[in-house]
Amino acid sequence: MSAVLFSRNLSKILQRSYHSTGKLQFLNGLFSFKSSNPFAKNTSLLPVRNDNELNEALMQSYKVPLILNFTMRGSNNVRCNDLTGALTRIVLTELDQPEYLINFVDVETDYPETMDSLLRFGVNNIPTLVAVKSTFPIDWYVPPSDKSKYEYWEDLSEWVKKNAKRV
Repeated sequence: MSAVLFSRNLSKILQRSYHSTGKLQFLNGLFSFKSSNPFAKNTSLLPVRNDNELNEALMQSYKVPLILNFTMRGSNNVRCNDLTGALTRIVLTELDQPEYLINFVDVETDYPETMDSLLRFGVNNIPTLVAVKSTFPIDWYVPPSDKSKYEYWEDLSEWVKKNAKRV
């Protein structure tokens, strides 16, 4: 891949993934976003599009619980967009407290290179959240199809708190 193409792709990723409430950082070969709260430790890793990137994210978050958000990008997938938005706000704002520690990453399932990850983590529906501790899946969350994000927000928030590490 040429340097120009790499730079263009990186620029697109950063523009799409940047959260206005945080700052960009580069750690262990991965870009991530941290909350602007100086006491918060929760991190949103950049989306992964293949198994190698997923393995790097799992290793980066080895000591911290990680939520894998198996999702599809695009404006036509309302359920995925709603769940991703709700998860982002819960982890980076609602749980933006020193006593909760959790990271999350979007696994973009519209890329064929992530299909093995669906089997590896027992994902049967898109969108699905998988809570991972020390690279092992421990809990799953599938949003109810008959409810809006506002109706399942409380359940999702409790599920994230349950799987976060208490500091």
